[in-house]
Amino acid sequence: MKYILSLLLFLICINLFSQEIEGKYFGTFLDPDNIVSIELINGRYTATIITSSNTSFVLDCEQVGEALLFNMVLNDDSELEVKAILKNKDLELSFLLEGRNYTTLLNRIGIQTIPEINKDEKEKPFLDPKIIGKWIILGSYFPSGEIADPTSFKKNYYKVFTKDGRVIIDSRMFRDALAKDGLPSTFSYSDIPDFNWRVMADNILVTSSPGLSSYEEQYSFQGDSLILTTDRGIKKYYIRDKKD
Repeated sequence: MKYILSLLLFLICINLFSQEIEGKYFGTFLDPDNIVSIELINGRYTATIITSSNTSFVLDCEQVGEALLFNMVLNDDSELEVKAILKNKDLELSFLLEGRNYTTLLNRIGIQTIPEINKDEKEKPFLDPKIIGKWIILGSYFPSGEIADPTSFKKNYYKVFTKDGRVIIDSRMFRDALAKDGLPSTFSYSDIPDFNWRVMADNILVTSSPGLSSYEEQYSFQGDSLILTTDRGIKKYYIRDKKD
């Protein structure tokens, strides 16, 4: 009986720890303005880090007591061990770098709302879970109702928004675009750039590529459809993949 009670107490503590530490946090960690997401997947914790330079990391965590440990690979290929603990629902990260101990506090953010620390502070980016998944493009239209891109209309190109902040764009779009320009022999899948996504207040979706540029679109939902509207008023309609 004593063993069973101890086991139940252990499981209750683990469950409470899971409920408390899982979430998204925003703050400075090596780079300014990072998003760190802690998730429990198949019994193991994962830390997803999206930096202000649009680089993302997905790291396995080891639970040690009330802390999570994970290792980040630095530019010189060395590993930085990071300890994460809760501090009043926020996330405290501590690590040893170049012989010095550092501690930084990341603020917990909600799914749809971002707490304001200072009214003059810039609005903080986050990931909207309603966008995450695979979407099939139905078509794009000018404000007049005319089809904006007849050559790709109803080709079922897809776009995947991952929960770690990456965008996977259908490689056929790049292949077909080069073929249209008469350059099919130069196409290589390795030439497709990496893309990242994040969301700002007022339903603004920001898509960017490291080292290249970024662009903004207003997003909204209509039934099962995702609608992206450019600054020129062009509306692109997507439907969620039924297999997703």
